[in-house]
Amino acid sequence: MSKARGARATGVRAAAALLSLHALAAVLFAAGIPWGAGAAFAQSLGEPTLARVILPEQAFVEGDVIRLGDIARVEAADPRLAERLRELEVGRAALPGQSRSLTVGTLRLRMRQARLPERAVEIVAERDPVEVITRYQVIAREQLEAAVTRWYLRHAAVPEGAELKLEVSVEPQWAPVGPVQIEVALAEPKLGNVAVPLEIVVDGRPYKRVNASVKAYVEQEVWVAARPVLRGETIGPADATRATRMFAQPVAGPVDLAVPVRAKRYVREGTPLTWDVVEPVPDVHRGDRVTLVAAVGGIVVQVPGEALSEGRIGDVVTVRNLTSGNVVYGTLDEDGIVWVSVW
Repeated sequence: MSKARGARATGVRAAAALLSLHALAAVLFAAGIPWGAGAAFAQSLGEPTLARVILPEQAFVEGDVIRLGDIARVEAADPRLAERLRELEVGRAALPGQSRSLTVGTLRLRMRQARLPERAVEIVAERDPVEVITRYQVIAREQLEAAVTRWYLRHAAVPEGAELKLEVSVEPQWAPVGPVQIEVALAEPKLGNVAVPLEIVVDGRPYKRVNASVKAYVEQEVWVAARPVLRGETIGPADATRATRMFAQPVAGPVDLAVPVRAKRYVREGTPLTWDVVEPVPDVHRGDRVTLVAAVGGIVVQVPGEALSEGRIGDVVTVRNLTSGNVVYGTLDEDGIVWVSVW
């Protein structure tokens, strides 16, 4: 019997609470108070206020995370509660120079998710939602171009007497506020017309990667043909002149034409004489008479031979022994001598 009376009493209290809730909603509606402001109204009915959060109409932040303390003034008697509220992450920041909106409802949701006493926190906002703008800095074009130029001059190897020529083009970049480092994301320099990736690091953290358009060339003095030259023709000082040219890669060629070279292919007038185009004139030609020399047990034997291949001193050449008719290989020395180990 007593259990039945207790159940009825519980039901009566629940009905009364429900009627009180409806009555509260009716009062709020009649007074023109939004239901979202019910927390402040409930506090006026006896809920203690532990903290007060005051939001401006517009707030500015730095970095990529918005914390409540970045956009609002927090007042609380308990310093630990105040610190927890200030450090509460309420959303992601917009891109640098752009903005996003945060509603009071979102702030209360974040408080509940962090298990903060949201009902005991009074939020005062000049407007709802609050506009949150991300501060930014502009990384100037000159700063980006200078970083690329310094990196190339430090890492690009050019021949002695040559000079590296650079043209760098890159747009200014917006970035979060903080110390900026610009790093070239290449293992080694690339020459020619290339896109060079730049890693922008802000406050010690990678922020974004952009490409710089780079024209990197080597200015180098070389011999150039002063006239058309046929394949196999010898080129001496009278057949060429010195000129400064731009190359996409460092080139190598004869330094002094006092020792003549010959054309490996047809060469147009004005063509740089690099080792792709010319080669040293051989010291022995195919068909030349040479002397085969072999040293065996202290005895030196010489026989006449005929060169079957071209070569320079120090090269291994093919020779026919004119005495035996055998074909042998030996090392070409001065005066047409070819040293062999066997006949």
